Amino acid sequence: MRWCLVARVMQRVAVSGAERSVFRRPSCHERRSETMVMVRNEAIWDRAARVVLGLVVLSLVFVGPQTWWGLLGLVPLLTGLVGYCPLYQLVGLNTCPVAPKHE
Repeated sequence: MRWCLVARVMQRVAVSGAERSVFRRPSCHERRSETMVMVRNEAIWDRAARVVLGLVVLSLVFVGPQTWWGLLGLVPLLTGLVGYCPLYQLVGLNTCPVAPKHE
């Protein structure tokens, strides 16, 4: 099983007789049979809170105590921008409101 660590999933679509690659956003629970796709597991409000928190903590590098510990703000900032939290997957949490598709 391979992990595909991209925010968008490539999809082949036949357009006027020729195949073209089209980018589309994955749903919260989208999985492909041949690979494990990184799925969104954060809701919009969760992502916004992570981005704000990440920027506030990251600002500690430049203002206030000016400590390198502020670089820890990159973690919530990046998970908020991508929409995927590995810790949520380990614990089994999912704040994304879209229900999984049953195949």
